Order: sequence, then C-alpha cells, then structure tokens
Amino acid sequence: MKRKYFVFPSLLSLTFIILACTAQNIPTSKPLPSPLPSTPAPAVVTVVKPSPIPSPTSVPTDQPLYLSATVWSSDPIVPVLAYHQFQEHGISGATHVRLDDFNSELQGLDQAGYVMVPLSRWLDGDLRVPAGKRPIIFTMDDLFYRNQIRFNPDGTIDQTTGLGASYAFSQEHPDFGFSWALFTNLGDKPYIDPNNPLLLANAIVWCMDHGALVYNHTYTHANLSQTAPGGVTWELAANDKELIQLLNLAGRPDLTAKLGNIFALPFGKWPLNPMSETALDVYKNPYGEPLQAILDVDLIYRPRYMYPAYSPLFDKMDIMRMVATVKGVDYFVQNAANAPAAQECKLGPMDQTQINDANYLAGQVNLAIQSGSCPQGIYTTDKFVFRAEGYNAKLIYTVQNLP
Repeated sequence: MKRKYFVFPSLLSLTFIILACTAQNIPTSKPLPSPLPSTPAPAVVTVVKPSPIPSPTSVPTDQPLYLSATVWSSDPIVPVLAYHQFQEHGISGATHVRLDDFNSELQGLDQAGYVMVPLSRWLDGDLRVPAGKRPIIFTMDDLFYRNQIRFNPDGTIDQTTGLGASYAFSQEHPDFGFSWALFTNLGDKPYIDPNNPLLLANAIVWCMDHGALVYNHTYTHANLSQTAPGGVTWELAANDKELIQLLNLAGRPDLTAKLGNIFALPFGKWPLNPMSETALDVYKNPYGEPLQAILDVDLIYRPRYMYPAYSPLFDKMDIMRMVATVKGVDYFVQNAANAPAAQECKLGPMDQTQINDANYLAGQVNLAIQSGSCPQGIYTTDKFVFRAEGYNAKLIYTVQNLP
C-alpha cells in the first residue's frame, strides 16, 4: 500500500503538534505492561408484521411481510469528527473544546439532520439511517482523561465531561443518538487515580455498554514516523493487552467481543520506515483479528468525507477525520446539503423464506420502482447494497458484519 505524505505549512504543522501529548520513540525490546490485579469474571432486518386481529368466525391468517430499506439518491458520504479534551471555561481550540461550544455543536448538527452512526457499522458497509437523516461519525483520541468521562457519587455520568454532555444530549434528543469510537493510550493517559485501576476499568465498561467502543491509539501515544518496526508492534500489542486486562478486572471479559481492531494514528503521523508501515498494516490483535481500518486526522481547511465501502474512493486503511474545532463542525452544519439525506422504501409483500436471497431482494427493488412507490438510487438492507438504475437493481456490496 502506497500512501502520499505531505509537508504542510508551518502554521498547520504547529496545530498538529498540539493535537496530543509529546510523542516518544519506543524501543523494540520494551516489555509488555505488568498484569493488573484481577477479580473473577463474574434485523437487523426490519420486518413489519402487524398483529393478526382475531375474528369470532374465522382463524387469523399471516399478514404480508415487508422489508424496510434505506434509499440514497446518490452515493452517501459521512463526516468523521475527531475530538480530544473538554473544558468548562476558556476558548475552544484544536485539542480542547469548551462545553458550551460542544453543546451548541450537537444542537446544530441535530438541526441539520445528522444522526450519530457507529464507525464499525459504516466500515462494514451498513448504510442504514432513518429517513430524512444524514450520518455523522464521532471519534475521540487520547482516552482516558477525566474531562472526557467522569462519574458523580451516585454513579451517573458527569455532564461536565465530553461524553457526559453527549450522553445527556442523546437522552433529550434520542433520534440523534450516542455512538463514539474512542482511541486510547492506556500507558500514557492517567485516569483520576492511577493507583486504583478499577476506576478506569469501570469507565471503559460504561462506555462499551452505552455505544462508545474502545480502539487502539498506541500504548504511549507514539510518533510512528520515528518508531522502528518492532516498536510499532509493541505499541499496539501493549495497548490491546492492557485493555483486555482492564475488562477482566471489571469482571466483563464478555466485552472483548466488541473490541475489533481499528487504529487511529497519533499526531496523524504515518510510519516513514517502510518496514514499520508493514508492521502496522499486518498487525493482528490478541484474538488474531487483522487490522480493520487506519484513521488519519486533518483540519477543515481540507474538508473530507468518508465514502461508502463499495466506492472506489473508499480506503479503509486511510480514513481521514476532521479535527472538531468550532469552525470544523460549523462547516458540516452549513454544508449539510452536500451529503444526501436518506429515504425509506418498504419492499414487499415478501416471501419470508427468501429475505436473505440477494437476487430475490433485487427483484423486489425492481418491483417497488416499477410501481412508482420507491425511487431509483442506492438501496441498503442489513445484508446487501444494491444500485437501482431504471428497473435493473444490481448487487454492489455485501455487508461484512465485522466486530
């Protein structure tokens, strides 16, 4: 895989330098972190089936089955935002967002018709969102700081933290949702009391139980442009190992099934050594899962969207995120119409025994268009994506359903 590297103007370079903590060169021989103390581990297809109405003179019969498909008038695209830290006072910048500004951003995005979607689902090729809505993906780097997530004495999430404010907004605006991809440096970012790792473990569990999934950002927030091949492997493996230990400490080893293997580059720095880049590309997590995606980061001066998995413009090993500055978020609010909004089509009545047959579903799409009840466009279900032009729907992608 060949990637292009750019030398940005000095002002942008300074902005990237403040995106995170100072990078470290990682020796290839550094041992893995010591194990934490442990405690014993203690549809998607939408089918509409009205309930039969009993009749005193007849036996109820099965009602027709319909499948709800999301329809796009053109190829859907999705903004990917990258947040870092939050603060109650001061001025919002590249790595710190004032909570008042953050709440205003959430409201603006909601009013512009966006809804949060999981990063992993879009990578899978699952393009379903509610009718009239546009997808947006929220990510956060450098977890876990206490201004990102913290809890009140009664166990509720503190709304003066970034994730707390986002969760509170989702409770008031359930259609907008609560879905995050969190990228951690577990050997570099202390959380509240480093001598009490159970606090961190419980915070991670809360996140994963509520739709904020945890992924890899290296163990020490390493600058991979200066890291040897063995150091690249060590950084990712050490972070994954500690994350698993923390889930075990909290008594939730079941959550490892949600971990996946998605990576975000610290500082947006790619390995310069070709062997280091290969070490990154071939990395497998402790469960043998290959790398699913690599996320980069940039400023809104070069606005980018993520394309659907079937598009030739989609590169899962080089996904660009936009730093969530006030100006960056406002760009997507003001330019929401650049991305198509979803429509809905009810396919059917259908033979339930064939709803997993791509050829059968393509025929149902053709019938819906011929009847005039549904438009041409990109049709997506939980399993398949079709391109329907004229009366000829063709399968263009099969949803992957990765962890």
